[in-house]
Amino acid sequence: MSILIVSAAIKTQLAKPGKGGALLIEIFVVNTKGKAVTDLTKENFSIRIVYNSARPGHPEPAYFPEVEEIEDESGLYTMSVFPKTGGKTEFWDEGEYLFRITAKDSKSNGHTLLSVNIV
Repeated sequence: MSILIVSAAIKTQLAKPGKGGALLIEIFVVNTKGKAVTDLTKENFSIRIVYNSARPGHPEPAYFPEVEEIEDESGLYTMSVFPKTGGKTEFWDEGEYLFRITAKDSKSNGHTLLSVNIV
C-alpha cells in the first residue's frame, strides 16, 4: 500500500462552545510524487476527535455531511465538521480539539492531525 500526503487547515470557524456550528476544513491530498489526488468522495475520508481538552481520554467521532472537491484546485477538498453525529442536541465543548483526518483511495492512504481551539 502506498502513502498519501494529507494536510489540513481551518478555513472558517463557526463552532462556538455550547453550539453546534461548523468548522470548515480544507484538505489537500497528494501522492508521494507530489501529484494531486483527485475524484475522492465522502467515502474516501474519515475524521475523528482524538483529543478534547474538556474530556481528555474520551475520543469521539466527528460528523461531516459531505466532502467537496474544489474544481480549480486539483487535490483540494472542503468539509464542514460538526460535533459527534451532527445531531441538533450535540454541541462543541470549550477547549482544544485534536482531529485525525484520514484520506484513502483504492491503493493508498494517509493521515494528518489538525488542532483547533474552540472558544
